[in-house]
Amino acid sequence: MSAWFLVWAATARAGDVSGTVVHQVTGEPVAGVTVYAIDQRLGYAADVTDDDGSFAITELPANPYRILAHPPETIDHPDQYYPAGWEYCDGRAFVLDDAPVTELVLPLPPGARLAGQVLDPEGAPVADAHVQAVGVDPIARVMRNGALTDADGHFEILGLSADSVVSSRYRLEVDAAGLPEQFAGQVYTEDDAPDWDADQDQTTHVGTVTLLPGIAVSGSLQGPDGPVAGASVHVYSGGQVQSVVSDADGTYAAQGLPPGDVITWASLDGYGLTYYPDADRPGESLPAPDEGTSLTGVDLSLPWESRLVGVIDADRDDWSGGSILVYNDSYTVGVGGAVDADGRFSVGRLHGGDYRVYLYLEDEGYLDDYLRLDDGERRVVSVPDDDDSDELVVVPVAGGVLEGTVTDDAGDPVYGAVVFADPGDADVQAQAAVSDHDGRYRLEGLSALPYTVEAYVTAYCADDGGFVKTWWPGEVDESRATTLSPDAGETLGGVDFVLAIDNDHDGMSDAWERQVGLDPTRDDSDEDPDGDGYNNLAEYLLGTDPTQQAEDGCRGGCGAVPAGQGTWLWALGLLGWRRRP
Repeated sequence: MSAWFLVWAATARAGDVSGTVVHQVTGEPVAGVTVYAIDQRLGYAADVTDDDGSFAITELPANPYRILAHPPETIDHPDQYYPAGWEYCDGRAFVLDDAPVTELVLPLPPGARLAGQVLDPEGAPVADAHVQAVGVDPIARVMRNGALTDADGHFEILGLSADSVVSSRYRLEVDAAGLPEQFAGQVYTEDDAPDWDADQDQTTHVGTVTLLPGIAVSGSLQGPDGPVAGASVHVYSGGQVQSVVSDADGTYAAQGLPPGDVITWASLDGYGLTYYPDADRPGESLPAPDEGTSLTGVDLSLPWESRLVGVIDADRDDWSGGSILVYNDSYTVGVGGAVDADGRFSVGRLHGGDYRVYLYLEDEGYLDDYLRLDDGERRVVSVPDDDDSDELVVVPVAGGVLEGTVTDDAGDPVYGAVVFADPGDADVQAQAAVSDHDGRYRLEGLSALPYTVEAYVTAYCADDGGFVKTWWPGEVDESRATTLSPDAGETLGGVDFVLAIDNDHDGMSDAWERQVGLDPTRDDSDEDPDGDGYNNLAEYLLGTDPTQQAEDGCRGGCGAVPAGQGTWLWALGLLGWRRRP
């Protein structure tokens, strides 16, 4: 099953969708199947089929939806998008309005099956191992079905996707207690693993899957007054982490990691977060390159914790939505803490040293930012060994706000548009918000800086509607954008965007294409009908007619916009977040 991360929430409810899930061959109803209605921004709502195979998803916002039937791993049917699609974009998009969509019949084909037996490195059966099939071919690549082994190590994975006439290929990933996560074939990486053909309504027997032993790591934790019991100990090797708890005598043992360079660290309230052997950050590692290696004596020495304590000095009744993150001087370790209702905070598990403090206060109306000096540099806060810091008094900076609406050029709200504010300063985080079903958005936590603000929509499927990316105050060329600079604590309203509809996804307004005689149903952005050296997209961005050469050979006022600028602006991908160290 694919994963979706945006859960819809709406003010206007409009549509219902209902129907029945049945076996494609027998027509019998299939109970216990989760049916999702997924909109074009990957928001979703769901229902589970009853004994008669029926489902009903109600009060959906009026958007296009694709309908997915997702059986659990215990039912021998694969995922299916209505009417017979394997992936999201293969599904039919229903536009829900006041008239409900009813009596849909979702036929699920029989699944393909993989079966075998899992053995440990000594050849004994492994019970309760989770064996997961990972699809290789396009028809199967979204599948991650799995099964648990029984007492004799046997498993059968049901409901795998396979075409009725063509086999699909799968690899097997195994997760067993006390052994590393690995792929069948005694390898740790998917690309090195063998694959098996799986046929619809057939069981492919893969034989025995013998697992690698991995490595083991053990040692003890010592504090200033003796062994440290009950600490969380984390051991990393070969891309995997095992977490265990130290015993009453401070000892720990982790097993089932891939070979590699081993890094170990431990954490417990009252002690400093410590990396092997006694450091406040990752540093020394121990080599364990061979299967079956057992590293012993990997001992850690934990000091008493140091704490950074402080209070937020501003007029607010409740600060409990805030938090802070404390970074060491190399930004390799960050330790977080919450702010209480009175604005007080305490971050423990630190070693003595110098730290930078990042404040998360956007939800409280202030900036998310580092604690800074008057000149803008990040302030260094010193914490003594084994003690509390002096009380840190934080005077937060009120954030600016931009709010408005996003509509299309037909006047309808645009749901799911990203409004992105870029400060053009690598040391200041950009901010983004997403428009709701009424097209409204609110961008909070802005610094008192000039921001270039844009609005755009990402279409997940070629057949979905699209829009032209637009910069404030309504420019399709970023070079003509006007910046916005909210003052601290100021709300700038009415920052409204109108996005031109672009359903052929060629970067040009469909209405403009019709006006000048281009084709709004296909991507003709790179064509040059007037032969002047400027393609259609460049002419659109420049605001000139793509079907008529300028008399003097100039486009856009001779030098007002550099020639060719429009040919690269459209190719910019989605802007990413500036990441803090």
